[in-house]
Amino acid sequence: MRLAGGTPVFYVDSDVTTWGRVYGASHDKKAHKWYFPAFHPFLPRVLHDFEVTVPGVRFSSEAHRWAEASKEEPGTPQIEGNFKHQNEGLRDLILNYRYILNWEMGTGKSKVLIDLLFCLRELTLILCPLVGAKNWRKEFRKHTGTSLTCLPIIHDERSGKLEGLREAHEYDAIAVPYDTARLYGVPILHLEARKLLPGHFISIPKADLDLVRQVNDPETQVRFVKELHAGRTRADLRQEIVELTKEKQWLCQIPFKIIAADESHRIKHLESLRTKVCMRLAAQATRRYLFTGTLSQGDPRDLYPQLKFLAPYLIPEDYEAYKRKYVCYSAYNRHVVTGFKNLHILNAVVAGVSSEKKLKDCKDMPTQTIVPVLVDLYPEQIALYNYAVKNNGIETPDGDYAFPNGAVRISKLLEVCSGFFYCPPPKSVCDTCSSKIPCIEDNIEPGSPRCRRKNELPKRTILTGMNAKKDALSDLLDDILEDPTHKTVIWAYYDEELNIIERLLKKKKLTYIRVDGSNSQHAVELAEKFSDGPFRVYLGQISTGIAIDLVAAKYMVYYSRSWKLDDWDQSLRRNYRIIQTENTTVYVLITQKTVEESQMAALELRQDIAAMLTEKVKCLECTNYKACQERGIKPWDDGCKMETMVPRLVTKAKEIK
Repeated sequence: MRLAGGTPVFYVDSDVTTWGRVYGASHDKKAHKWYFPAFHPFLPRVLHDFEVTVPGVRFSSEAHRWAEASKEEPGTPQIEGNFKHQNEGLRDLILNYRYILNWEMGTGKSKVLIDLLFCLRELTLILCPLVGAKNWRKEFRKHTGTSLTCLPIIHDERSGKLEGLREAHEYDAIAVPYDTARLYGVPILHLEARKLLPGHFISIPKADLDLVRQVNDPETQVRFVKELHAGRTRADLRQEIVELTKEKQWLCQIPFKIIAADESHRIKHLESLRTKVCMRLAAQATRRYLFTGTLSQGDPRDLYPQLKFLAPYLIPEDYEAYKRKYVCYSAYNRHVVTGFKNLHILNAVVAGVSSEKKLKDCKDMPTQTIVPVLVDLYPEQIALYNYAVKNNGIETPDGDYAFPNGAVRISKLLEVCSGFFYCPPPKSVCDTCSSKIPCIEDNIEPGSPRCRRKNELPKRTILTGMNAKKDALSDLLDDILEDPTHKTVIWAYYDEELNIIERLLKKKKLTYIRVDGSNSQHAVELAEKFSDGPFRVYLGQISTGIAIDLVAAKYMVYYSRSWKLDDWDQSLRRNYRIIQTENTTVYVLITQKTVEESQMAALELRQDIAAMLTEKVKCLECTNYKACQERGIKPWDDGCKMETMVPRLVTKAKEIK
């Protein structure tokens, strides 16, 4: 038995392949050794496999003492002020070197990790969403005062630098956003440098590029690549790099022993650079933990990277074999997923390394009541909505705009429901553009993400005139805020929706705080300002509703929803958390007989609308959508009305009085 980088492992001096049958076995051919995990939650299985696979195996005295000591169940720590489930979670983390706290949002996961660090006193790297980085610092100060310190390390987009890395060793924990880890986790060639490699620069030796990777500044990497191509020697380059890398350049240079992935479901795309970097960072940690309330939104493919993050032997199959084991595909198209199988096997794997908690099971919580507010569109909106449905396009000042695909059509219908729509800039702007011919050849629309001049073009917003949803919100606010002590949170998806609501709040002379993509990095501070100050309304873009506490507001209103189920789950728990002491009410504005009804049905059925936009876009417009989902009818199954479906128009709306 020995410690490998601080991780306890058993080892055997042997090349005999029989040892490979033991759970978690890995073979070092150069050292002629087999290694096995000697820590929980895998240790009992390893010991069992030793007895079955290699009967009569003899342990060294040290390994024997370790194995015997591991059989003793640790007591549950009693941290004053903790809930019972938090102390139980702390016990699980102390015992298990690899573990998942699959706890619902608001159950107090953060406090459990902080308590663990207080017990172990090991430098910890916390991977988290951008907003969460500063929130972790706040949580450390709240729960430990100055006993433990947390440093957020965030990539400064203006300077292109990674701030705080050189001070990392002075702190107990380092909180790093996932995107910062993607850029500065491990030595990589930045995009600007990689662009130089094809063509003329392809001949640069790999050893030279490995030197270039040691420096994390994109401009410096570009300079080095150009100089190497021009004939600079490797020895000369090495001397300069030694000088430049006296200070730490990458997160992997921080000597952390524990790594925790907060909101770990963000590590789910196996081929993404973010996931690959997170995997490499995890490989150098002794203890690895996942913290999330939504490990998967129903797709077992989301679990593969997260479980590999914990330990590669949790899922021994490669990704293709894993998909064959758990995913069902159409007999006619291998890219179309029709369902999942063997989930009981996968659930057993997850259950063996995790603890699951629901908020309602953790304490006697006050109630959270979700109230749908049904809204009838005004005739002017109905006419615009119906025109878009029948003509697959919309009228703009520059003529009809045809929807290029189903996802855009759904998006435009939702915009109309909210009282506006975006239209692309006129194609006349292309007449003076030098990229006109290449754009035509590549079928690039003016103002689209691939448009060369998109940043020069103003966003064109057209209001529908009368707005039924805005008027419904106005009435709600009058009722909610009649009591001067009440506060409310309002969520919306589009920027223009926030603008519409903001104009309404100003008209009503209500004090408010607005949080959107432009200032979301300060969401934690703004949420505190809302809670502690005189502000009546927190107006937030739904995608920013993560890692903040808004329990000062008993009321919440959804003007609209996001495409992502995760955004709905996260935002819904901002004022319904373990520290909430009052009943909360959530009002959800839904325009009747529109695609918003299908959108809400998808959320209620735990379906990710973002996936629906690519897989079942027609279903979202179908009047039978919710009934089909409840009965398990898939597109083109018996009972599907796809072939006979007619355009869904808004009918029987109330007249304006």
